[in-house]
Amino acid sequence: MVGLVLKTRLSETLDLQLLPRQRRPWVLIRSTNTSQEVHSAVLGSASQMTCSTHSSEPAGVRWMLPDGSIMEAPGPDRRVSVTQDGRLLIGAVTHADTGAYYCIAKVHGDLAVHPFYLAVFESSGAPPGGDGPMVSTETPTGSPISFNCSASGSPEPDVSWILPDNSIVDLRTNSSRARVFSNGTLVVQKVQASDAGYYRCVAMNNHGTDTAASKVIVLKRRGPMGPSRKPQTGPQPAAGVSTRVEVLAGEQSEV
Repeated sequence: MVGLVLKTRLSETLDLQLLPRQRRPWVLIRSTNTSQEVHSAVLGSASQMTCSTHSSEPAGVRWMLPDGSIMEAPGPDRRVSVTQDGRLLIGAVTHADTGAYYCIAKVHGDLAVHPFYLAVFESSGAPPGGDGPMVSTETPTGSPISFNCSASGSPEPDVSWILPDNSIVDLRTNSSRARVFSNGTLVVQKVQASDAGYYRCVAMNNHGTDTAASKVIVLKRRGPMGPSRKPQTGPQPAAGVSTRVEVLAGEQSEV
């Protein structure tokens, strides 16, 4: 019986001053659960997109716009510009600003690209064609009211709400009285006369959008109120891809 044993020893001498220069440059664009990659804006309002990078050396950031043009920092002082920290700023958005945007981060020898999407909507007034089929609710002042908005798509869409004053709230940007929950439900506490109007649920992903509207009529409280009148038909969809939205007015209850 014969047994063989083989042993090998390798050694290398490294120049610690030269080693950092031999590493390959790299750049990443950060994307987490809290990153906002789809944005909605009301016609005429301002919008911005944030592109957070992590790299082995300072990275240059450029943005490709829906029309294929490239914006770099520092950009000229105009309606669309890029800041030194890589944010894309759009002032007074128009319908032409709707579409896909790409953040492009570059270092010598490496490149990272990340998509964003912006959809521009009219004000939260009546949908085109008049009231049309939608959810309508009457509620007394001082009462809370809730709206459900269920959406499905691939990838999973983000849900935001356009309020009657044209402000936009979502899971990241709630107001003092209006709050959006993770399931898309909007709750407005202590309804006031100024809360009357149209509420628009917006579901978005990188492939498109869909919307549904709900109308609220605020009544002055004059003693006991009967059950809310809620004629329900269907949502008011807009042209979109890979999203389905359903908005239902919730029962008025203590929240």
